[in-house]
Formats: sequence, structure tokens, C-alpha cells
Amino acid sequence: MRIMTPGAQVLGLDAPSVSDLIDLIGKGLPVTSLNGLSQAIQVAQNVVLDLTSISPRTFARRTGTRCLNAGESERVARLARVTERVYAVMGTENGNRWLK
Repeated sequence: MRIMTPGAQVLGLDAPSVSDLIDLIGKGLPVTSLNGLSQAIQVAQNVVLDLTSISPRTFARRTGTRCLNAGESERVARLARVTERVYAVMGTENGNRWLK
């Protein structure tokens, strides 16, 4: 079993170490990571955009470039780390209820 960096699994990223995740964040996470987070939490994409302070118009532009910028990537990764911690403490079902 491979141990993943906190937050990486929810985002659907291959980041086995914290330094790998930091590198990915610095380069900009793929916009698909936000979609993965939205599916993991089981909320609409616009809710995740709101939680990470990314406007829908900015996200539409990022979809064209296929990468979030470093600041946006950090906020998405932070929400993913919180999500994974909640799942570890409360379980997925209760955690999703609590997150909503």
C-alpha cells in the first residue's frame, strides 16, 4: 500500500512526498484536481470555487490553460488536506455530512 501526501489522494494527484506536492502546487495544480475535490466532498463545483475563493470566470479561464495558479492551487490543496483529515477522524459519510 502506498502512502500519499495528505490532500493528494482527494485531488487525484501522484504526490508521494510533501516536497512533490509543494512542487505541484508551485507549478499549478491541474484544473481537474478541483473537479476531483468537488466529487470527493459530494458538492457542486461552484461550492468548491466559493470555498477556495476562485471566481467562476477565473476558473473558466484556467480551464483553457488547464492549470490553476500557485495561490489558487494552495487554497485547493488546503481544502483537500482538511477534507482528508475530517475523513480520518469522522469517516467518509459523517465527514461529508459535517463538511456540508
